[in-house]
Amino acid sequence: MKEYSNKCYEKNKKKNKPTLTIKLDESLKKIKKYLKEKGENHPKGLKNIALNIPSPIIELLKISNGPELNPEVIILSDKELPDFNVEIEYSLKDNDLFSNTSNYLFHFSKSINGDFYSINLNPNSSEYNYIFRFSHEELAPIEKWKNLAEFLNDISNGYYD
Repeated sequence: MKEYSNKCYEKNKKKNKPTLTIKLDESLKKIKKYLKEKGENHPKGLKNIALNIPSPIIELLKISNGPELNPEVIILSDKELPDFNVEIEYSLKDNDLFSNTSNYLFHFSKSINGDFYSINLNPNSSEYNYIFRFSHEELAPIEKWKNLAEFLNDISNGYYD
């Protein structure tokens, strides 16, 4: 019996398994709960929709407009986002790192140490909707998630705790 179980286990290990997927609304619920459990005062959610902000980021800002999820992830408010994007763009250009790909990045969050998070909005890219964490030193991606939902799920599950 034990031999049969081991054989089945090994056979099952070799099968391709679907990757875990999580929907944005599920992650937003988890973030809402996460913010509530932290018990800190977070800014109220966004009421008026800013047209120049990508829709997944707007959904997050509706929960809290500029929350600090932890020192490693500080979501910027709708008022801070335009200036922050210009600032990052200048940094990339000053360091000769601005490229065609950079045109499609929307920077929405930063960490206490200066790293920043961006979403890829290029529909022709194989990494469309990916979230990238950029190092503030090299101005290059050091981590990535497949989408905002996956990123928020990791944060709410204590990824940086």
